Amino acid sequence: MSLSGIVFRFNTVSSFDDTTIVADIPFTGSEPQMTVTKRSSIESVIKKYKLSSEIIGKFKALIDEYKICEWTGKPVSPLEIAAGDSTTVICSLTLRSDDGTCADITFRETDKETGNNALKAFRKLFFDSQKDENLISKEEFYPTIKDCREMKETHGPVVAIETHSFSMGMMYGSNQTTIRTIEKVPEKEGIVLVTVRKQAGDKPEVSESKECASDVLEKIREISDKENLPCWHYVRRDPSKPDNRPVVMDYSSNYSISLFYDDSLITGHPKTKRTLGDNISYLGGDEVIDSLRKLVTGCVEAAGISLEMPQMTLFDQSRGMPLIADAAPDFPEMFSGMNQASKAMGWTCKGCGKTGLTSKFCPECGHPEE
Repeated sequence: MSLSGIVFRFNTVSSFDDTTIVADIPFTGSEPQMTVTKRSSIESVIKKYKLSSEIIGKFKALIDEYKICEWTGKPVSPLEIAAGDSTTVICSLTLRSDDGTCADITFRETDKETGNNALKAFRKLFFDSQKDENLISKEEFYPTIKDCREMKETHGPVVAIETHSFSMGMMYGSNQTTIRTIEKVPEKEGIVLVTVRKQAGDKPEVSESKECASDVLEKIREISDKENLPCWHYVRRDPSKPDNRPVVMDYSSNYSISLFYDDSLITGHPKTKRTLGDNISYLGGDEVIDSLRKLVTGCVEAAGISLEMPQMTLFDQSRGMPLIADAAPDFPEMFSGMNQASKAMGWTCKGCGKTGLTSKFCPECGHPEE
C-alpha cells in the first residue's frame, strides 16, 4: 500500500468571518493537478495548478521526515480554546492510499513542538506551490442555498442569535437601527439573556436586557441542523442572473441574522459566527428566515421587553437650526394632513406584529411590507 495523494485543509475561524481552503493534491497521474477550493462569505473560488514531480517529492519528503503515517490512530491532544474575538487557524491533512482508504491527521497526534513544526512546513510548502506560472485555471462560483445544504461542516450547539435591522429614508436623521440578541447564560441551564438595542438618527442608543427561561436556542439548533445553516454563510447571488430584489429609490434597508456556535471542541473557537444576509430571503430561504425571526420575536415578548424607538423631532432632523419665528410655518397645520395619511396607510408587520408602520420595511425586524 502506498500514498496516492493528500488533502490539505486550512481553516481560519474568527467571531467575524470564516475562510476555508481545501487543496486536493494527487501524487499520481501523467499530468497531476492541485485543485484549491476557497470559500468565504466574500468569495468562492476554484483554482487549478500544475504539480511538478519536484513539488510532489517535497510533500512526500515531509511525510517521511515527520513520520506522519505513524500518527494515524494515535490519541489527539485537546484544542486550545480561543479567547474573546481572537482568530483561530485550524489545519488538517488526509492521507489517501492507493487501496482507497483514507486517514485523517490533525497535527495533534504527537508532541506540541513536533506537530507545530510539521504544520508550519506543510503550510509553507502548500502556499509556495501556488505560483502564478503554475496556475491552469481560476473559476469563481456562487453557491446556492441548495449547494450549501449539501456542504459538510461540523459545529457545536447554538449559543446565541442576533438580528440586525437597519432602515434609512431621504430625510436627514431618518435612519433607524434595531438589534435583538438572545444568548445562553453560562451555568444557567435553560436560561437566556435577551437584549434589545435601538437607535434613531443621532439620538443616543437605548437598550434593555432581561433574563428569561426559554428553549428558543434549542429550537433554532433544530432548524440549523435540518437546513445546514452554518454553510448558508457562503450563499452568494450570481451577478449574471436577474436580481429579483425590490428597488426602492427613496428608501433603503437591510436585515441580517447571525448565529453563534460553540465550536470549542471542534476548532477551539467558543463563538463561531455565521451570518445570513438580507439576500437569503430572495434566493429561496424566506421561510427559514421567517421562522428564525418569529422565534426571536417570541422570545423578546416572553422576556417582557417592549423598548420603543427614540423619536426624532423636526428640530433634530434640521440639525438644530430653528427657523425665524416670523417666517416659521404653522407646523401642526402643515403636517396634520400628512400624519392623517400616514395613519391611514399604516400596515402591520407579519414578522413581529408591529402596527402602524409607514415605511417599506419593518424597522423592528426587517420584514418587508406585503
